[in-house]
Amino acid sequence: MEKGKGMTAEVRIANFISSQAELRNEAIAQVEEFKRAFNALENQLRLMQKAQSAVRFEQLLGNHKWPNHSDSIPFLQRCGNLRNFYSHGQTQAADIYAVPMEGVVVRLKRITQELQAGPKVGDRMAHPVLTFRPETTLMEALDAIDERQFSQFPIYTDAGRFRDVVTESRITTWLAKERWRIVKTLKFQSVKLGSIISISAPKCYEFVRPDMAIRGAILKFSGNPYTEVLLVTETGNGNSPLLGIFTLWDAKQCIDEGY
Repeated sequence: MEKGKGMTAEVRIANFISSQAELRNEAIAQVEEFKRAFNALENQLRLMQKAQSAVRFEQLLGNHKWPNHSDSIPFLQRCGNLRNFYSHGQTQAADIYAVPMEGVVVRLKRITQELQAGPKVGDRMAHPVLTFRPETTLMEALDAIDERQFSQFPIYTDAGRFRDVVTESRITTWLAKERWRIVKTLKFQSVKLGSIISISAPKCYEFVRPDMAIRGAILKFSGNPYTEVLLVTETGNGNSPLLGIFTLWDAKQCIDEGY
């Protein structure tokens, strides 16, 4: 017997009403789940920024430093509009005009978890990175320090092999050791960075992956007073291309922000 045949009109109507009620209840449950997920995210932003309840969600969104090239902002703006619609545009549970897809709730929860875990090094690293070759002159490095206010320069060969990092303190150490030779020869302009990294000095860098938590990066600096810069590569070692750098100054900024 085909489905529906043999049923009275009253039974079919009752089944239809029942199915509609189930759909409505599912929609209401999904909306409530969205609201809980959204509120959890908003509360996390408020907690991180120590913001009062009067601060609007749009302000919380704008104040947070999101990862580079993040597409979270437009997504969360739409979620905020939807939350406002649920809060002010619907007066009864039965008035369900828009139901968020399950993926929206999942993404809200994931963003909240990421906020709770804190940002990653890849979110805050400086890139692209100015690198030099061993054959680069010290004068070029000093020009970069003066013009760009950079203070750490990874050294790579033409073949892309990592050699070392030149820093302001490393240059100062080299100048102190070579001062009399420089004064006698007056060939300061011909000094190459290869000469600077040839002098023994404490290791001032470490390689890390971009998914390292900021808290872990901060510990790298606090655990070794000589560390001045973290070099970020996909594999966390010098065999992969350089993606960015995370400096002691970046770490201090993150500490000031409460991480």
